[in-house]
Amino acid sequence: MAPVTFVDTNVLLRYVVGDGAGQAGRARAFVDTADELVLTDPVVAEIEFVLRSVYRLARKKVAQTLQMILALPTIVVGDLDLLTDAIDIYEHTPVDFQDAYLAACARQHSPARIASFDRDFDKIPGIERVAP
Repeated sequence: MAPVTFVDTNVLLRYVVGDGAGQAGRARAFVDTADELVLTDPVVAEIEFVLRSVYRLARKKVAQTLQMILALPTIVVGDLDLLTDAIDIYEHTPVDFQDAYLAACARQHSPARIASFDRDFDKIPGIERVAP
């Protein structure tokens, strides 16, 4: 049985952005030929942050890039439906990724409730915000 390999943000950023003084080619070859690379939710959040803040990509482009990463045949995630919903919320609602992720977690339950002072949750379909 092959050992489990978790993939870090910098490898996937080199893969999708293509910069990094030779690291991009190595990242592409590694990701494309790996058996399985486990992608954790915090790494997805970090990729979103870097693409938005460092590379200044628009929300739609960030969402498309995250969807492309999730679709790579070598990528394995814990809960694909959760991450897909979080990315969809992020793409279509003016909230940050962390709030979109929390909303996606809440939407896996009925009723989908979030205790928060943040009124941004009121913009997300299917979420009931409970003000403390």
